Amino acid sequence: MAVSVLSLINRAYRLAVGTGADPHASPVVDNAWAFEEAFPLALSKSVEEIGLSPAEIEHYRRQFELTMVDGSADLPQDVLHRFLDSSTISSDDDPSVGSSSSFCNRWSEFMNPPHLGLHYYATTQNTFRYREAGQDIDAFDGVITLHAVSTPAIPSSITGTMTLPDDIADRTVEILAMMISGRATA
Repeated sequence: MAVSVLSLINRAYRLAVGTGADPHASPVVDNAWAFEEAFPLALSKSVEEIGLSPAEIEHYRRQFELTMVDGSADLPQDVLHRFLDSSTISSDDDPSVGSSSSFCNRWSEFMNPPHLGLHYYATTQNTFRYREAGQDIDAFDGVITLHAVSTPAIPSSITGTMTLPDDIADRTVEILAMMISGRATA
């Protein structure tokens, strides 16, 4: 469904203050500005919770061009870490990158690769790391395309529309209402 960020925030606001208490006495009313700030995290959490089926994962897969310097690049904020094990990489400069690459869930595996003939990639917090086959971890400079599951693109304007499945929109509203009313943590 096409929906504006503002309409989702308004739904979450009504849900957060609609607990039967006087809405004017609610701390949520005083923190209304926080809805817009918390929206990306609520959306990310809802996609992670609901987007577990293969069809949902493919629906949210996007391409991100990463400019690598010394084997690392900033990982885009909207990449969902939980689904990185289903990600792939490619490079226009080196066709072998995609066919012989493996994502490392554990940093120790990235640091000590079990197969010297493979390319490896991993993340540390918000940094993407890439290691060419048989090379040191800081030896690669170039562009890598990461094909990864991400949150849907959020419009730059709060009144801009985005397309979300109904279940993702509904769960985003619920999570946002719980976050703002203090019933869920970020």
